Amino acid sequence: MESLKIYDIKDIKKIAQALSGEPRLNIIELLSSGSKNLNEIASSLGMPISTATVNVQKLEEAGLLHIDFKPGIRGTQKICSLAYSEISLQIAIKPQIKKSVERISMPIGNFIQSEVTAPCGICTSIEQIGKKNDLRVFFFPERTKAQLIWFTTGHLEYHFPNPLGFDETPLSLEFSAELCSEVPYFNNRVLSDISLWINDQEIDFWRSPGDFGGKKGKLTPPWWGIHKTQYGSLVNWRINEERAICNGEKCSDITIKDLNLNRNPFISVRIGVKEEAKHNQGINIFGREFGNHPQDLELVIEKSN
Repeated sequence: MESLKIYDIKDIKKIAQALSGEPRLNIIELLSSGSKNLNEIASSLGMPISTATVNVQKLEEAGLLHIDFKPGIRGTQKICSLAYSEISLQIAIKPQIKKSVERISMPIGNFIQSEVTAPCGICTSIEQIGKKNDLRVFFFPERTKAQLIWFTTGHLEYHFPNPLGFDETPLSLEFSAELCSEVPYFNNRVLSDISLWINDQEIDFWRSPGDFGGKKGKLTPPWWGIHKTQYGSLVNWRINEERAICNGEKCSDITIKDLNLNRNPFISVRIGVKEEAKHNQGINIFGREFGNHPQDLELVIEKSN
C-alpha cells in the first residue's frame, strides 16, 4: 500500500473529520489486518450493518478506503480495504510578511505647481501674503509658510517623497487634509466637490457641506476675523488592494496597483475643484496652525517586504 502525504489545509480538515469518530477508527484498525466485507465489519465490531455502512461511506469519501464489489451467495458483496498504509499530515508554514508604515507630513505651501482661479489667497499664521485675489502670490517664496490657502477652481500639486524601497510592495495609501468650500466671507451650507488625484489617477471627489465660519476655529489665529472662513472637515482618502474609500465609504474601484507607486521617486498628489464639477464652490486648505486639526497634508503608506 502507498503512503499519503497531505499539505493542503482543506484536505487535512477532511481527513481529520473522517477520523474523528471512534467507530471509524475501529474500522481502520480492523482493516489493518486485511480486507473485510460489510457483514464482517459489523459482526467483528458489534455494530448494526446500517452503522457500519454509514461509517465506511465516510471513510471512502475521505479517500481512506478502497471498495471492491465481488459476487456473493446473496448478491454482490462490498469488500473494504485500506487505501494507505501511512498518512502524513504536513502543514506548510507560510512565511510571515513584514509590514511597516511610513507617515509623511507636507506643509500646505510646499506645492510644486498651481493652476487656480480667483477669488483666491494665502495666509501664514501671522499675516496674509500679498494682495487678495492676486494669482502672483502662488509663486511668492513666502508661500511655503502658508497655513491657509483658498481658491475657486483649479488645483495645487504636491510631490511627496516616495518611501518605497525596490523590494517593498505597497499595501495601502492614505491621504488626509482639513478642507472646506470657499465663498466670500463664509457660508456654512455651500456645497463644493473637492477632487483628489494621485499619480494622475483621479480617485474621486469629496462633497464639502460648507465654508465654515461664525465660530472661531480652535487653531485659527486671533487676527483672522470671525466673519471669515474658520475651519474645515478632516477628510481621509484610503486606497488599498481592493478599492478606494473616502471617510469610511467606498468611492471608486481604484486600487493600490493602479497608482504605480514604484514608478517615480515621488508620489504626485493633486487636490482641487474641477471647473465642470456639479458644485464648484471652491476650496480652503488648512495647515497645522489654522482651523480645527493640528496637521498639514498627511500621506501614509503601508508596505511589505
